[in-house]
Amino acid sequence: MPGSRSRHILFACILSLVPVAGHAQMQPIQGIPCAQGLPCTAPPPQVLDQMHGGHAAPPGQILPVREEVRGGYMVNSFAAIAFWRSASGQPGYSYGALRGDRREQAEQYAMDACRSAGGRDCVIGLWGANGHFVIGRDSDGEYRAAFAGTPNAARRELMKSCKNAGTKCKVVETLESMPYYFTF
Repeated sequence: MPGSRSRHILFACILSLVPVAGHAQMQPIQGIPCAQGLPCTAPPPQVLDQMHGGHAAPPGQILPVREEVRGGYMVNSFAAIAFWRSASGQPGYSYGALRGDRREQAEQYAMDACRSAGGRDCVIGLWGANGHFVIGRDSDGEYRAAFAGTPNAARRELMKSCKNAGTKCKVVETLESMPYYFTF
């Protein structure tokens, strides 16, 4: 069949996005889709939809924060990346951030930003707390994202993910969702 070969190639590309040990990262671990402390990456939305069927949670993680000794406490800072297409079919992304302990609210901010930008088929591609996001664009023009504890670690993960997918990426933006200290 003519479409059969392209489906096999697409399936091989999807499998190459995540190293063998990385498959465990996509499964919930203590309610968190990526293993604690390990970097996460997000492929383009069409690959996410095929991987998750549009019903499962996107990859993400909460990086641990060091507690302070003074009077106060550390507060998580969640953020999410939504991927989308414009009316003309061009890929785009939106960033939603929240200083607080609610991943869902950060995801909602990213979805709202997507709709405000005129995005269609908005999908959360990646979420995280207390770390750094790197957004890249691959040689096909699709956006990709990675999240890790430092900007350099996120950049390395993005480049590794792109290489595993057989494409090259250029970093277009670096974002952070760092925790903050609330004093009383």
